[in-house]
Amino acid sequence: GAIAYLQHSKYGSQTSVRLNNNSDYITGYQANNEPTCGYTKLNEACNIYCNDGICNVAYPHSNLASTTNNITGIYDMSGGAWEYVMAPMLNENQELISGSTSSANSGFSGILSDGTTFNGLAWPASSYYDVYLFSDTDRNMTNRILGDAIGENSPFESMQDVPLERFVSSWYNDTAFPATNKRSWLIRGANFTDGFNTGMFAFSNRNGYIEDSQSFRLILTPT
Repeated sequence: GAIAYLQHSKYGSQTSVRLNNNSDYITGYQANNEPTCGYTKLNEACNIYCNDGICNVAYPHSNLASTTNNITGIYDMSGGAWEYVMAPMLNENQELISGSTSSANSGFSGILSDGTTFNGLAWPASSYYDVYLFSDTDRNMTNRILGDAIGENSPFESMQDVPLERFVSSWYNDTAFPATNKRSWLIRGANFTDGFNTGMFAFSNRNGYIEDSQSFRLILTPT
């Protein structure tokens, strides 16, 4: 969320970041064209992603995929792979939710969506992550933490794109689906195949399980 705001500010490019549409999840790629299909709500057809060498531009020439439009910016914030955020949710009893089932969870000890307990890894110190309040709907945009680049992106609206309806924010029409008690972990940025759904401010929800289309980002902070 902090990186997204900096990109949008005078310290960043202040424009929609070009998505990484590399099907091999290689860093520093960008689509040649801005993925605008769907923005007009006319359901026009579009080519969502392309194979390497055909319509991809690679680092270090992919400045439009950088948060600052130059080589010193942060790459792969739009497209590439969904990125998990260390931000769990509480259940109705104020207990941390590990995931949805015994096979689809984060690996941390906690309550599963069916109410059973999963015994796994100990949680890190609470200073290293945000905790969201219980919610049973992916339309609850008020369930946010100041500065998380979710609630501040309102107003949100429904946009119908064949074959599915998607919920989008007012900032670049990026996908907007908050976490729920069934899918209690936030992911951001979208996948290389998601086309116009991708973006710096795109967010959705998952169970916390391992999947090849989802990754995470290491961030170093001073102590």
